Amino acid sequence: MIAVDTKIQDQINHVVAVEHIASRKEEILLEIKKLKEMGTAEHLLQQLIYFRANMRKVKDAGQITSDRMESGMNTTLYIIGTFLTPTDQSFQKISSLSAQFLIKAVVPYLETEDPNLKKELYRILKIVDLDVAGKQVHPKYSEYPVDYTEYKLFMEVNRDNLSEPLVQYMYQKSPGDALLTLAQVYLKDSTEKDSVIQAVAIIREDFWKRYHGPAESRPRIISVKAMQALDQLSARYPQWWIQMYVVEIILREPRFINPQILERLKNAKHPFILEKLEKTSGK
Repeated sequence: MIAVDTKIQDQINHVVAVEHIASRKEEILLEIKKLKEMGTAEHLLQQLIYFRANMRKVKDAGQITSDRMESGMNTTLYIIGTFLTPTDQSFQKISSLSAQFLIKAVVPYLETEDPNLKKELYRILKIVDLDVAGKQVHPKYSEYPVDYTEYKLFMEVNRDNLSEPLVQYMYQKSPGDALLTLAQVYLKDSTEKDSVIQAVAIIREDFWKRYHGPAESRPRIISVKAMQALDQLSARYPQWWIQMYVVEIILREPRFINPQILERLKNAKHPFILEKLEKTSGK
């Protein structure tokens, strides 16, 4: 859990209490300036995340209204925005320096079991990876279009300290992009890397064809090539982060399941993979 800094929490609450941001911009900027003098940017960001998570809790407990929570969430997001540098005036994408700052601040807490805190941590990561210009393959395959470039840079710098919770987040949002990112960082053999990239492309294309365009022209079954691609990934690569891709795909599309794949996943003996695998029994 993020340790509470009561003085900073009080100041955040003071900023949030200033209503009508547009008409009282000078006042709120002055209060934000005071806030920024109370700690490092990383520490302040973590406290803002904690504040947002706590607002969800008190709202669920009936201590504040939904409107009050929404107002507070908007204000804290505005404050977080003052720590970030956009790549252009549209603010649709933040600079790499800002993205790395956000990743470093949230990664230590991604293992939290607090659902409200995890939701807020994931909300911050979405600022890093949302690709507003991208196209979603399908909600069953990915939650939204992503750009994992900044995670690749983070992993390259922290190659020997791979964060499993970050990897889990990446797979949850978009398994194909997650696997491609990890392969580019951790597979040294170019032939292996190309094989993984090709397999992901085949499986992604299969999802695209079966869930896009006129219903009458969509294939009704998974292609043989896609079935073979997933089977080969599970057979050839023992790395847990590749097996994690396999289990994420069969969770999204149980028709990919076969006894051989299930046995290989069980043999991986990775706790997170086994946990995910248990969910397939109800599919």
